[in-house]
This record gives sequence, structure tokens and C-alpha cells, in this order.
Amino acid sequence: MDAFETVTARVRERIAPDPDERERLEAATAALVDRAERAVAELPVSARVVRAGSTARNTWLAGDRDIDIFVCFSPDLDDGALEEYGIAVGTGVLPDGREEYAEHPYVSGTYEGFAVDLVPCYDVETAAEIRSSVDRTPFHTAYVGKRLNDGLADVRLDPADHGQATFDDPLVVIDPTDPERNVAAVLSAANLARFQHVVRELLADPRESLFEPPDHEPIDAAAVRTAFERRGTTPVAVRVTVPDLIDDQLWPQLERSRAGVAGLLARHGFDVFRDAVLAEDHDPDRDERIAVLLFELAVSERPAVERHEGPPVAARSHAERFYDTYIEDGDGHGPFVAGGRYVVEREREFVDAPALLEAEITEASHGARIQTALAKGYDLLVGEAIGELADRFDGELAAYLDPGVRRSR
Repeated sequence: MDAFETVTARVRERIAPDPDERERLEAATAALVDRAERAVAELPVSARVVRAGSTARNTWLAGDRDIDIFVCFSPDLDDGALEEYGIAVGTGVLPDGREEYAEHPYVSGTYEGFAVDLVPCYDVETAAEIRSSVDRTPFHTAYVGKRLNDGLADVRLDPADHGQATFDDPLVVIDPTDPERNVAAVLSAANLARFQHVVRELLADPRESLFEPPDHEPIDAAAVRTAFERRGTTPVAVRVTVPDLIDDQLWPQLERSRAGVAGLLARHGFDVFRDAVLAEDHDPDRDERIAVLLFELAVSERPAVERHEGPPVAARSHAERFYDTYIEDGDGHGPFVAGGRYVVEREREFVDAPALLEAEITEASHGARIQTALAKGYDLLVGEAIGELADRFDGELAAYLDPGVRRSR
């Protein structure tokens, strides 16, 4: 056995559930399915109870204690009836559960130490008929269940480049139940590149440490302030209380807001050196959590005037239009000629980044729930004030300030 096989065998042994854990999960799942079927029997409509997720496919990891149960109702039901009956089954199975919200409400709770989701969906005949994204899940479970053996022998690459003309994502994996959908669309280019780096390292020098996340020592407020001072940049953070949605719903919205605010800063001449999103972990027992949009600025202050270059004077029609527009503008200086072009100098609307954010942050592109949260209020932390974040995000800040993908031993 070579080094690669030795390392992967050891890791597989460590992350695979042991027989006792498998037995406990199977017993818990069987009891939950039985409860769900009995709850369905109390309804005036019929429904099919289906196991889903990694535990149904036998691809789960040790300690991954999640059980997903889908209740598939007739597509003849309207959305209101689906929600009503779905919640009735969910609360029947998990009396102490709580309602969560995705495209449909569902019930989430615990049973015998396992996290459980009871999700209603429509029992459509083909994926082309789905009415919400959760309707795909039973198709995925059935498809994968028929094809995966113990060694995942039927997992294949796409040598024919299917989907290249349709999708523009870093990684394309066509949904086998819906050819119009890329199941890997959520994967960012940055995370794909990190994966490629780690795989390259693994092939060059197999070792178990590559299967573990980087270990960063937590950092305190003083160390955070010192680190940014040493870097010579200006950190600006937007701290906001957001709904405690599940991560799959919250993080895409936070990332959209991060990109939107970064674009706002760049358009006004404040170059973003690096940025990040920080957020407290999801806690189903609360309604809100703290999130942070962090921007490290190479430039946080700009001159009071900005230069706006027009067309070459020789380009008559465009030049005359530019000249006529700005000669009547009493707020600027010019037009004058520089380098063969008309140029004007105008008063800059915002000379520092914090003032821009205070005035315009809600005008940036945001995820819908983040937009609403920002409208209710937020804290703007600038420079040394960034140290306040260490109380909640010491590990995340340590990782931000030491982000290298280096060779781990």
C-alpha cells in the first residue's frame, strides 16, 4: 500500500461511523419514519414518507448527526394546504420541534441526540415538474441510492464537457434529475481553488493533516488592532443583527451584501484590499445572530476633488457634447485641456469611506433579509474600533489575518 492509500485509509477509518453509531442512527430513523407515517394517517390526504440526505445515502460522517425526513404530498394540493399538513406531520413527529422557513415551512428538532428535519414537498413525477427546490431532493436520493456502491464506484467525471455552453460556474456538475440545473453552482471560485491546492498537496505529499481545517490561535482585541496597524490598511466593519436563518439561506445573502458594499466602495475610489464575512454560528433556539461585513481598505480617504476625463478634443462631436455639458456646471473646475483631452475637476461627494457607508450603504446591492436588517440599524466600526469584534470572532479574525494556504505538517 503506497503513502496515498495509507493516509486515505486512516482518514476513512477515522471519519466513518462505527457500527454502534450506525445502529443507533438506523433505530432512530426507523422510529421517526414510523411516527411520520402514523401522523400522515391522521390527515385527510395521503402522503409518502421518504428518508433523504447523507444518512439515507450512507455517505454521512461520524458525528454528523442529521436525519432528514421528507413528506411527499400530492401536487394537487395548493401551497397553503401543503404547509398546513406538513407542519401537522412535523409537530406530530417532533412535539417539541420548532418551525423553520425555507421555500416552505418545515419542522426541525432533536430525537435521541440526532438533529432532525421534517420537510414537506410535492410528490411530482419528474424533476421537470418541481414547484420548489426541495421537491428535487427525493429524486436525488433515489438516483444516488441506485448508483453508489460501498466504494462510490459509479462516481464519474464529465469527459464530454456537457453543460459548458449552458453554465458559467467555476465547477459544473449537471443535476442528473434536472439537466437545466448545476448542483455545484453554489461553489465559489475561491473555494474551488482552495480545494485544488489541497488536492495538489495531498498528491505530492500525502498526510492526514490536510484533512483538518487550519488551526489558528484565537486573537484578542489588542492583537487585532496591532495587526491592522502593522498592515497599514484601514479596517471598516459593518456589524448588523440578522435573522438566524439556516446557513444555506443566510450565507448567500451575506455574500451578496459583501460584494455589493465592496462595489459601492470601489465606485467611489476607496480600493478594497481584502474583505470577508463573519457570522455567529446558527443556533435554532434563537431568532437572530450577529454578522459582520469586513472591508480592509488600501485607501480610506480621498482628495476633496476628483478628476473626470472626457473625450479627445479631436473627436469633435463627442468633445463638443462633453464641453457643452460641463461648461454650464458651476460646481466643477474646467473643462480644460490636458493630454489632448477635455478634463473637469469636480467636488468629491464623499472624501472618506465611513461617511460614504453611513450615507449610502442601504443603496448597495444586498440580500433581501440583510437589506431589511441594515434598515433597522447597524454599527460601523473603523480603525482601532475593529478590536471590539475579537470578543465574538477571535478565531475568524485570526484566520483572516493569517490566511495562507501553506504546507501543513
